[in-house]
Amino acid sequence: LRLSHLPEGQRTVRRRLQLAELCGHDDSEAQVLDTLRHFSRDQARLLTLSTDLETDSVIVEVTHEALFENWALCRRWLAENRDDQRLHQRITAAAHLWAAADRAPGRLWRPPDLELLLRFQRQRDEDLTQLEREFFVASAEHFEAQRLAKEAADRQLAQMYEQMRQQVLATYVEHGRQELLAERPQHAALRLHRAYQQGCQHPMLPYLLALAVEAARARATLGE
Repeated sequence: LRLSHLPEGQRTVRRRLQLAELCGHDDSEAQVLDTLRHFSRDQARLLTLSTDLETDSVIVEVTHEALFENWALCRRWLAENRDDQRLHQRITAAAHLWAAADRAPGRLWRPPDLELLLRFQRQRDEDLTQLEREFFVASAEHFEAQRLAKEAADRQLAQMYEQMRQQVLATYVEHGRQELLAERPQHAALRLHRAYQQGCQHPMLPYLLALAVEAARARATLGE
């Protein structure tokens, strides 16, 4: 499957890949190469192995593209895995771009692409190369770090807002205290009760509110 390319609306074509790109992150290159050699012998000739002289890497490709059309089992594999293969090829390209950019965070995936990557990793983790696995881990960790940083910033903003709100409510308490000193307990009780209803945390509020209510009741009784 990795040795095939699936252009949209076109026939399947072969891809030339380095051996490392055919190895899952838990695979041994020696073991994978040994398996590939079984399919490159004269008796099989399904795969062609060569060497990249610049990098000294083993290059692998399907010998004949007719294999994709004429081998029924291969056609079924391609049909059943078409969407996953296209996604895997996107992941491969993104991982290589990330590596070429010195693993810059800006090249990592974030939602909604990250959600696709997470789904692919859960279902086909063994198919990810070492580089692709590192790209997945870095993308997930970077997104989680950003999420936690945003949550921390939101908490800090909420704390600042609550501090400002408590400062405003504290003015109600102060106004209530002044109303008490001016012997206007009904007005004091209204202001202090408003502060209480809105969650004021002023340490003197319970005492002043009780005092204002008691004074207001006493005045109402005397008035009667």
